[in-house]
Order: sequence, then structure tokens, then C-alpha cells
Amino acid sequence: MSTVTTRDGLQVTLQPCPSWCTTDHFDPGTYPHLEDGFHHLSEPVDILTTDVSKIPDGEPTTVQLRLKAFVAPLNAAPGPTQVELALLDNEDAVELTPQLARSIAAALHDLSERAER
Repeated sequence: MSTVTTRDGLQVTLQPCPSWCTTDHFDPGTYPHLEDGFHHLSEPVDILTTDVSKIPDGEPTTVQLRLKAFVAPLNAAPGPTQVELALLDNEDAVELTPQLARSIAAALHDLSERAER
């Protein structure tokens, strides 16, 4: 387990990261408050769109997916894991519970099956 020094000089032991977390949580020289929070993040999966007919300026956009869990305060266990879906070109994102992510995946699968018929 790693520790972080707070602005008040406290040494706080962080709970272990989830197995999928690949993030460095604090830059060297960062001194957060105990009540501050941080995110566990997985490696992103980027999907570059190929059909540009409906995208402004005719440019493809990237859809990015990754796992995310928030921790607050610093020494707490991670909150529920969510799936983050972001459109990188306009910085919009939505965070989904695993159940909602499965619902969207199922809907995408069904629509893609229908589109291929």
C-alpha cells in the first residue's frame, strides 16, 4: 500500500487499487487534504469513428471507454466501479453503472445485428 502526505502533514495510507487501476494518483509534490478525493482509472479503450457524414467538419471523433472509481476521503475504499464513456472531441462524458453499461452494450449489439441484415 502506498502513503500520501496531506497538507496538514498527516501520513495517510491509501487503500489498495482495484486490479484494473493503471493510474498514478498523485504527482510528486502534491499535498492533498484528507477529505479530498481521487479517481482509480483503467487504461482507456479508444474507438475512432469511421463514418464521418454526421460529424461536424467531417472529422472523425474518438469514443473512449474506461473503468473509473472515485475515492473520498483519501483513506477510504474505492467507491463503485463505473464505465466512463467519453466523446473526446467535445469533452462530454457519461459514467455508467455496470448494469447500465451492459444495457447499452446489449442495445448496441442488437442495433448492429439489425443494421447488418
